[in-house]
Amino acid sequence: MSEKITIGRSYAKAIFLLAKSKNDYILWSDLLNFLCKIVEDKSVINLINNPIISVKHKFDFMIKIFDNNLEPYCVNFIYLLFKNKRLLCIKEISELYHVYMDKEQNFLKIDVISATGINKDGRDSLTLTLSKKFNKNVSIKFSVDSKLLGGVIVKV
Repeated sequence: MSEKITIGRSYAKAIFLLAKSKNDYILWSDLLNFLCKIVEDKSVINLINNPIISVKHKFDFMIKIFDNNLEPYCVNFIYLLFKNKRLLCIKEISELYHVYMDKEQNFLKIDVISATGINKDGRDSLTLTLSKKFNKNVSIKFSVDSKLLGGVIVKV
């Protein structure tokens, strides 16, 4: 796992810098998320790991999934992943890219777990309070854990 993170870091950083230069964070976010979904499929994993099938055939298969509706630099990225045998690191690349993107956009994801549900006013108030506390735009995922006796757990 740590090897995949180490490998993914350079790809994620390069993609992030490209996205930043073109101010096109969403394009890359969507592409990475979609690639993650594709690579979850066992038959795709078998295709990727098959030593008999050439890199070109694997690459052509992947590009057909996108109906050839990709920017040339996205196509090049996918080709590099195949050529360097890094497509199975896509989850780590995606996660790291989103960390870089969130930091750049002054965005913070927070999990709030409570013993009981929090009403809309409470959620809005907590969102505003945490946004001011961290001086960032926040996105809060609220959940309930009935095992808690009371209060809330805030995970940043």
